[in-house]
Amino acid sequence: MHRCSTADESPISETLASAFADDPVMNWFQPDPTLVPVYFADVFKKQYLRKGYAWSAAEGQAAALWLPPGIEAHDPSLPYTARWAVQALKRKGPTFIWQAWHQKQAFSDKRPLDDWYLHAIGVHARAQGQGYGAKLLGETLAWIDDHQPAGAWLENSNPQNLGLYQRFGFKVLDTHDLSPEGPRLWLMRREPGRR
Repeated sequence: MHRCSTADESPISETLASAFADDPVMNWFQPDPTLVPVYFADVFKKQYLRKGYAWSAAEGQAAALWLPPGIEAHDPSLPYTARWAVQALKRKGPTFIWQAWHQKQAFSDKRPLDDWYLHAIGVHARAQGQGYGAKLLGETLAWIDDHQPAGAWLENSNPQNLGLYQRFGFKVLDTHDLSPEGPRLWLMRREPGRR
């Protein structure tokens, strides 16, 4: 496991964009798939290098973005948000912008601020199925338990990942549907020190 630096921006963004290419929630929020790597590069630079933890493994084929307890997740930068809004207006209309903001606030407000927050973890499509994601999740949780023990929180956006998170001690506390026809989020928490 490797703690990321500014030199890792491009490979981490590419890995996470590839990992989330077919993610139901990412595809609901993103009006243009070409914005996904731009989004991950933006949040990596703006928040995870400054106040959070970005880790990679398997020579950059797996990546995880964590915020420590007490640090709130912030919106992406203004340039990214403006670019996103233009595409959202073109492709989904003005109502979608309000709906997306409202939905993000609704599930973000449920996160306990005294827990670690797993914003994203993923494996590049070309390296999936080899256990890299589970290994990285286990290593980051072990690091948390050893260095700064606290609960851990995530919003699972893909039903296929429920079993993985549950194996590492996460429990579903609630669900959140983004819209009547939209995808579901599973709000999950792990108690401190659950190895």
